[in-house]
Amino acid sequence: VVFKLERERPAYDCSPSHKRMYYFNDNYVIEHSFRTKSLNESSAQVFRRSSRINEKPRTLLYNYSNRQQHCVLLLFDPMGTYELHVSDKKRGGVDFSRQSTYKGFAKSAAFVSRNRFAVLDKNRQIWQRDLKNEVKKKITIPGLVVNQIFPAGLGRILLRTSDAMVLYDIQATKIVGELRIQSRHPIKYVVWSAK
Repeated sequence: VVFKLERERPAYDCSPSHKRMYYFNDNYVIEHSFRTKSLNESSAQVFRRSSRINEKPRTLLYNYSNRQQHCVLLLFDPMGTYELHVSDKKRGGVDFSRQSTYKGFAKSAAFVSRNRFAVLDKNRQIWQRDLKNEVKKKITIPGLVVNQIFPAGLGRILLRTSDAMVLYDIQATKIVGELRIQSRHPIKYVVWSAK
């Protein structure tokens, strides 16, 4: 019998165009370009975490729609917490002293626009927040008990319920599509295609 004490694969996020990947390693979020096929971790560091050294995130989400800033959400599973890291993009590296870090509680989260993200809290309510972690609005979907949310492009999120995956448009406040699933095999990961 073999028991895993920690995850073998680090938290990562791959761009929709599959040109870049961001992953967590030794308290740093690192950018890897598939074009160059070389890895220089010191020049590709995006963020550095200073707190909770032994704690590793379960999920990493990068906001690809924000061209002026690096925006990364790190989700930690057992405690149900998240960290939002924001810093300006510039040539020649990252100034770690100008990095902003915000923390909160969430079961899951997803970026929904250039400057907004959605958070599913412990009470299964969805809140839309800005990049300063301030609540902008509550997203209510009557008749649905949401277990997890996933990113689904700009202005949309995927909602996992006990028996369905629901595509929800935040601006139009309506359900765009729905797919029935088996409750005994819940969906854990989603990769959204740009096509």
